[in-house]
Amino acid sequence: MKKTFMAFIDNYDEITFLVRSRKARYKGKNFYLYDDEDLVEELKVNYQAVENNLIKIGLKVKSKLNLHHNYSILDDLNNSVAVYSGSIVRTTEFESEFYYDGPLGFEYTKDETVFRVWSPVAKSIFICLQSPEGCIDRRELTHFKNGVWSVEIKGNLDRYKYVYYVKLFDKYERIVDPYAISSSTNGEWSYVIDLKKLYKMKHKKPYFSGYYTDAVIYEAHVRDMTLYRNDTKKGCFLGMIDEQGNHGLDYIQSLGVTHLQLMPVYDFGGVDDIQKEQAYNWGYNPEQYFVPSGWHSENPEDPYSRLNEFLELIDESHARGLRVIMDVVFNHVYEREQFPYEKLVPGYFFRVDAYGNYTNISGCGNDFATEKRMAARFIIDNLKYWAKVFHISGFRFDLMGLLDIETLNNAYQELKKIDSSCMVYGEGWNMPNTIPDAFRPHAYNHYKMPNFAFFNDKYRDILKGSQWEGSVGFCFGQPNLIHDIFHLLSGSVLNNYKFSNPNQTINYVECHDNYTLYDYAFYKLHLPREEVIEGAKLALQMITISMGVVFIHAGQEFYRTKQGVENSYNSSDDINSFDYQRRDLYLDDIEGFKELLQIRKEYPEFRMTNLYDIERKMFLIEQYCSEHVLCYGLEGNEYRLTIIIKNKNESDTFLLNPCEMIFDGSHQSSLQGNEFELIDKGVYIFKEVK
Repeated sequence: MKKTFMAFIDNYDEITFLVRSRKARYKGKNFYLYDDEDLVEELKVNYQAVENNLIKIGLKVKSKLNLHHNYSILDDLNNSVAVYSGSIVRTTEFESEFYYDGPLGFEYTKDETVFRVWSPVAKSIFICLQSPEGCIDRRELTHFKNGVWSVEIKGNLDRYKYVYYVKLFDKYERIVDPYAISSSTNGEWSYVIDLKKLYKMKHKKPYFSGYYTDAVIYEAHVRDMTLYRNDTKKGCFLGMIDEQGNHGLDYIQSLGVTHLQLMPVYDFGGVDDIQKEQAYNWGYNPEQYFVPSGWHSENPEDPYSRLNEFLELIDESHARGLRVIMDVVFNHVYEREQFPYEKLVPGYFFRVDAYGNYTNISGCGNDFATEKRMAARFIIDNLKYWAKVFHISGFRFDLMGLLDIETLNNAYQELKKIDSSCMVYGEGWNMPNTIPDAFRPHAYNHYKMPNFAFFNDKYRDILKGSQWEGSVGFCFGQPNLIHDIFHLLSGSVLNNYKFSNPNQTINYVECHDNYTLYDYAFYKLHLPREEVIEGAKLALQMITISMGVVFIHAGQEFYRTKQGVENSYNSSDDINSFDYQRRDLYLDDIEGFKELLQIRKEYPEFRMTNLYDIERKMFLIEQYCSEHVLCYGLEGNEYRLTIIIKNKNESDTFLLNPCEMIFDGSHQSSLQGNEFELIDKGVYIFKEVK
């Protein structure tokens, strides 16, 4: 086996010299550091260790190293090896020296465009430009302080394609701009565009109080919602705008929801922008964070189309009273090795364990190092871009528990400057990783991030049943859960149940992940279909009247099924399609949901925003509670609401003060009286005027 040599700068005063040899023998004793052809210094040996066939020699450096220079080491056996940046990129000194808060990406004017990219460790970078006519031009970038490389190019570069070629090791690597805002098909090139030419919004963003408890969120996937179409808009942004009036945005508007949460709409991998039917994907494969999805565009090769189409979708949502929330994924990228910043600054943007190995807590091949200053800046820049340019009203953070509290809190402060009623929430699971527990943004640390809401898995599992345990939840008849249900309905805040205030709980029983509620009960629990429908209907009613944020998965209102597929992230269109024909089978149930949602909006006692009010106004009526019945009251200024929830079909009679039944388990009602026999499972609401 021939000896192979490598050398890496692992600290500001240390280079690690590696020799791989079959017999782990190496006789070199003296080492000399060169900068190109110039001798810098003789290096002192700090230590030498042997592990299997690898000899590791630590060399002391006295000189100040410039990480973008071409260093090499020559030993006394005449072996010469290039020196590359190693774990130095993970040192606090590197963070301090190379943090940069100036502009990145391109800055366009009609007369010139400036390109900037961050890489403190690159040896050389050049940009390759292609004009709309196909002419190619190459320009060298110049290294400036803080690791920024830049070049200014004269002329009007609107619609020019460009990519970077960066050299860190022995050859140049081709990359798109990590701050690109426009792209060609399948992310082959970045584009220069003029932001002033983008679609102009016609409608103001709908009013929202800023209290999360006033929000009703509807989670939808662009392709799922538009698969019914037979034109070029199928699967695309503009397919959500329906001329028939009962599909897409018009249907969502009719429900009375306030926010439309779109599953990933940035540019992601795992699909083909041209052959759109070739593969399906939810989109949790981020590739180009600042670029709208080409898969969702009718013309992904055009530099402006995908941006304008997405802007028009948002504008049309606003016209219908819907604010738009983006689902964002910062815990991992699609392919670490191909991500531009991994080629610009290897080892910096991703987490490693104590041995220097890349971690994979996300289960997606890598973990983005959100705690790094330039990684945090990248995230905040991205959120601000979507909020400013695309008028996005909120962000749902995928696997939020894998990010870090400081970055998220800083992001919220920046977003609040753009839209004071912006919503931020995410999956607050506590996933052990390299970040200490105290700095992880999981639900148990909710008090450290009071402006964030969290998906309430306790709410989900008690109402629905635990998928992991295969248990039956309250909605399907599980008895003796009254104490838990009351606390969940109160926003999970009473007696320190889970959160500090009801704005922090996202109340849900299904989302895009895992089984739909229908499929869990029908395919996993094997319950009779009629029982499944009744339980799913009850679950949606309970979400609608709970303190906290109402969260609805698209199609939940008509018992959406994915034919028993638990994780449909790359299943077929048939599995993931939003089934409008199935919807039409349950129009009466949908109407009942809309009526109950209107009651929630009419009575602020269902939307209380703080623990103090909930403790004063919400109370358990134990005399009417049993193993299958929960009864509680809400105290208004001029009325009292009594809510009865039954999870079993059996006759129960309740003697109340003279009142009006305003919801009868299925629909709005106006039945007057004081004695009521309730048979069917469901939510019943009574109003007593004081």
